Amino acid sequence: MSRRGPYFLITALLLILFFIVGIRYGQRIEKTNTEVSLLRLTTTPSPSPSIDLSDFEKYESKLCDLEFLYPSKLDIINETTASSELVSEKDIVFSFLCDMEETEEVLFKTASPESGM
Repeated sequence: MSRRGPYFLITALLLILFFIVGIRYGQRIEKTNTEVSLLRLTTTPSPSPSIDLSDFEKYESKLCDLEFLYPSKLDIINETTASSELVSEKDIVFSFLCDMEETEEVLFKTASPESGM
């Protein structure tokens, strides 16, 4: 005759042991998840500033192969096929000249009332 009593006892003890080990493992994982979530809350990235492009206009010069955005507060006061001057209300001037026949480069110049240019 075989004795089944010790096998039932050992099986019950093993089930209880697995249950306790599983609970302890779950507690350790929960502690780690809580620490990670706290780190995420404290290190939120600051929002990057965004530029509103609705206040800008696009300038294109096909001869100079030049294209850029400029603030709509600037006015184009002198424009030819090879050059242009943009001026603001405060007399800050932005100008460029492209001489594609000789140098094949675009020359930029800025001036403000304080610079005396």
